[in-house]
Parts: sequence; structure tokens; C-alpha cells
Amino acid sequence: MYLPKQFDHPSHARTIIRENPFASLISNDDDGFPLVRVPTWSYLAVHVKAHVRILEGEEAKDAILKQLISDHEPAYAQQWRQLPTSYTEPMLNAIVAFEMRVLNIQTKVKLNQHRPESHAAMHAAYQAGNPTEKELADWMRRLGMVA
Repeated sequence: MYLPKQFDHPSHARTIIRENPFASLISNDDDGFPLVRVPTWSYLAVHVKAHVRILEGEEAKDAILKQLISDHEPAYAQQWRQLPTSYTEPMLNAIVAFEMRVLNIQTKVKLNQHRPESHAAMHAAYQAGNPTEKELADWMRRLGMVA
């Protein structure tokens, strides 16, 4: 990704990923990242280049599934544990589990073109908008772009 210094915020990568855990997973050859067209005004992006290893066996899949349930749907954990194996085993067999070893992370935080004269107005507009726009307003606060 094109990454001018003023938009490079590697210290925010973990937070962005944690708050937006569902991502596009793109595989490609050994030549690197494909080019990806993004908005030109306000966005946060994290590109992670990683080596992926497929995990085999129901135990590994079950452990990852339980962790995902714990992270994203904790209320469902007890229900999953109570399901019969006649249901859970076929489900686990249909899952392809993997782990990623991160090789490189690029983080780009580009909000309001970093034009200080319009930060307050853009923040107010984002704050009054939809949930995604409200998240952008929150990031403007986190980055110290508004008080």
C-alpha cells in the first residue's frame, strides 16, 4: 500500500485489528501483496503479510473455535459445549482452521486528509452519522485531531 509517513501509524495496528476482527483474507504468490483500491478520504487500514499454516485434527479446530466463541460470542459458549457430538463433529470437519505467523504489518490511518482547519466540522459530521462514521469520530479523538 502507498504509505506516506504522515499516515503511517503502526502503534495502532493491534487496536484496529482487535476492534475489526473480521477481515478480507487474500492469498497470493511469493511476489507479495496484491494492490487493493481504498477510499481516498477517511479510512483505517492494516495490511498483514503472513505465513499461513493449516491446522489439522478436531482438537486444534475445536480449540480455535472455542477461542473465537469466547472472543466474539461468549453467550454462545455454554450452548456450544452442550451440543451433541453428532452435531459438532460434522461442523468441525467442515472447518478449515489455520494460524498465521505475521511477517510484516503496514498500518495506514488517513482521516480527513489531515487538514486541521476542517477537523472540528468533520468530527461533528462523523459523530452525527452512522455507526461506521461514529467510529471515525472516535479515531479522530484517539489521534488527538479534536479535543
